[in-house]
Amino acid sequence: MFKKSMTTKQVLALSVVSMFIITGCGGGNSDVGVDSVSYTGNEQAAELDNQNAGAFANQTFTGTSSASASDVLDSQEINASVSNIVASTLVSHTRTLSRTVDQNKSAFSDNAQNVVVDVNVNATCPQGGNVSFSGQYDDQTRLGSLSLTYTNCQNDEVRINGSASLDLNAYNAEIDEHTDVTLSFNNLRFVSLDPADEFDVQVGANIRGQLIYTSMLDPYTKRASIDMVLANNASGASIKIENYVADVVYDRYSTPTSATADVSGRLYHHTHGYVDVETVTPLQYSSAAIDSFDHELIGYPDAGGPLVYTGATNRKIRLTPVDEILVNVAADADGDDLYEYAITVPWGSLRDEYVNENDPVANAGPDATITLGQTAQLDGGLSTDADYNLIDFTWTVTDQPVGSDAGLVGGNSINPTITPDSAGSYTLELSVNDGWFTDTDTVVITVNP
Repeated sequence: MFKKSMTTKQVLALSVVSMFIITGCGGGNSDVGVDSVSYTGNEQAAELDNQNAGAFANQTFTGTSSASASDVLDSQEINASVSNIVASTLVSHTRTLSRTVDQNKSAFSDNAQNVVVDVNVNATCPQGGNVSFSGQYDDQTRLGSLSLTYTNCQNDEVRINGSASLDLNAYNAEIDEHTDVTLSFNNLRFVSLDPADEFDVQVGANIRGQLIYTSMLDPYTKRASIDMVLANNASGASIKIENYVADVVYDRYSTPTSATADVSGRLYHHTHGYVDVETVTPLQYSSAAIDSFDHELIGYPDAGGPLVYTGATNRKIRLTPVDEILVNVAADADGDDLYEYAITVPWGSLRDEYVNENDPVANAGPDATITLGQTAQLDGGLSTDADYNLIDFTWTVTDQPVGSDAGLVGGNSINPTITPDSAGSYTLELSVNDGWFTDTDTVVITVNP
C-alpha cells in the first residue's frame, strides 16, 4: 500500500506481480507445480520486543536490508508486494488491459462487432516467453473474466511462470477506469536471471482493488484488499498477509494535493509469528508524496497515525510519522500500553538487524513551566541512536522542592508523567541505553503557585 522507488531486483520480483499480470508481461508453468503456495512459518502471535520491532515495521515501510542477507523473505520485498500490488498498480494498470482489448478486438473474435468478445490472445514478453489471455470481455460495459497463463516470460532479467485469473467487476466511463477488479493466482514464480542478484520467489494471492467515489469524484478513494503468501525457494521461508485492507483517500481526483491512508489486517513473519496492524488515525501524505497522474503514494507519510502492530499479550509496536523524513518507532514489550523502547530514524532506514558502532544520545525535551495542580508529560522521543537501534528509557527525579513527594508515573517509558505537589523547580534525568551504552540528559519543570 505504501509505494517508493525500487532499487533492487529482489523488490522488482514482487512488484512485477501486478505490473506483469495486468499489462500482459508475465509467465507460464515450467517453474511451478499445481499446488498453491503454502505458509510454513510461525503461526503464533508474535512476542514483540525491542529486538524484533524493526522486522515488523519493515513489513509496511521499506528498510535497508537485502534478501541475500536474510534467512527470511525480507521486509523490503514485503513492502514492494504490498505497495505495488495492493495500493494502486492493480487498478491503474487494468485500464491498460482494457485499452489493449479495445485496440485488438479484431484479433479476439471473428466478428469485431460482438458486444461480448471472446478473448484468445497471445502476447510476447519483452525479452522472450509469452502470456496468453482467454475468457470473455464485454465491449460495452468493459466487464469480463479472463484467465492469464505465463510461459517463461522474461523482462529485466526476471523469468515469470504461472497462471492467474482477472475479474473486471465494475467500470466508470467518466474517468475511464475499472473501479472493482479482482486478481487471483495460486502460484506465480519469479526467478532472477542475474547471477549477481539471485532470488527465487513464489507468490499466491487473492487481491481486490476498488475505487470508491462520489458523482463528482471528490474525495477520491482507492481500496485494496489482499490475502497473500510469499515463499522464498532458496531459504524455504515464507510470509503471509491476511485480511489486509488499505483505503487511500485523495482530496480530489484531479491533481490531488493531499491524501490519507487507513490500513488494517494481519501480517505473518516467518520467524516471529503474526501481528495485527491498524492505523489509530489515518496517515497523512502531502502532495510531494503523491503521483497525481496515477494516484499513487510514492513517498512517506508526514503526519497522522500512529500505525500500531499488536502481538501476543497485548505487546505492541508503534510507528508515528514525525515528518516526511523521520519516523518514530516504539515498542511496548510488556503489554502495559507504556512504550519502553523507541527510536526516531529516517524513513527507509528501518531494519531487522542491530549493530553497535555509535553511542545513543539522550534528549529529555525542552524545559517547561506549569501551574501547581497540573500534570507534566515528559518526552524522550527525540533521543537518537545513529545505528538505529531501539533504545530503552529510565527517568528519575534528581531534584525537587523540599517536602515534595511527587513521583513519576511510567518512569521506564518514553512519555512518563509527574504531578507536582509543591511550587518550585523539578529536575528530571533521562537515561537511555541501546543495549551497549548509556547517555543522559535532564529537563527542568518549573511549577508556579
